[in-house]
Amino acid sequence: MQAERFAQLSKGTHPLDTLRLETVQSVAAIRLLVKGWCEPPLPFSLHLSTLTHQVLALIAQYGGVRPARAFAVLCQSGRFRKVEPSVFADSCAAWAVQTID
Repeated sequence: MQAERFAQLSKGTHPLDTLRLETVQSVAAIRLLVKGWCEPPLPFSLHLSTLTHQVLALIAQYGGVRPARAFAVLCQSGRFRKVEPSVFADSCAAWAVQTID
């Protein structure tokens, strides 16, 4: 499936729409990364999307991982110590019911 393209520009196009703000934002983000700047994480956030990626990395690395082992590695001794066992269990349950349409 091909990505949706921008709408055609015309004389009646609003000036802000001619800027292609998504492109401007992407260029700005790349320029900041090239300069070595990265948005700092929120100090009290659980970063569950990053946790999800780390669980997937464990699965890829070991060919699978049990939830208790993933919790031990990532949450008990790793960078996700703020994640409670119940939150991790709820996340695992949510990952299990996701479908690809």
